[in-house]
Amino acid sequence: MDSYNSELFLSGLERAEGDEVGPLITNRRGQLYGYQSRWLRLEFASTEDIPFDSGDSYDIVGGVFVWRALREAGTVCFLQVGSSTRGVPRLEWKLQCPEIFLGFKIDPTSNVFVTLTPQNK
Repeated sequence: MDSYNSELFLSGLERAEGDEVGPLITNRRGQLYGYQSRWLRLEFASTEDIPFDSGDSYDIVGGVFVWRALREAGTVCFLQVGSSTRGVPRLEWKLQCPEIFLGFKIDPTSNVFVTLTPQNK
């Protein structure tokens, strides 16, 4: 069981409830080995194209892709790409910010999103 837990950890996965039960652990090990094998061959379950202009600023924080869309002044877009393997739903949302801002920073540990705006004189 320790090697299974180590392999889960190295793959960025977590134990499911009931993993320690005989037939389930065999099935879960098979799923884990399939997952690892697909990663080694870069065979993804799905891919997603994100419309992105070269001047857009972006960041990836906590599994969420965040970018400032230059075409939409004052708009910051967020995309959590879904994963059927991990049970993560695909979510997309937008946030209206001051129309002119220089950039942004995110601190997920504090749940803070900050925009950098020019000082008015």
